Amino acid sequence: MLIFNILDSNGNYFSVLQYANEGNLRDYLKTKFSTLRWNDKLQIALDITRGLMYLHSEKIVHGNLVNKIFRFLFIL
Repeated sequence: MLIFNILDSNGNYFSVLQYANEGNLRDYLKTKFSTLRWNDKLQIALDITRGLMYLHSEKIVHGNLVNKIFRFLFIL
């Protein structure tokens, strides 16, 4: 997924994401979770973690992170 980061002249920071055909991550996991391989589930978790680590390293707070995604992702 392509992500474009934008800083406007007022110092506001925005991210513009590529359109996702499957909807948001929660909807995708609801419909695809049982068919995903464990390697795919692990990759999703690692990608989320790396993204958050990057945001935090730039002193950016996500502000809308829903822990339901993480709970759903790690249910065995």
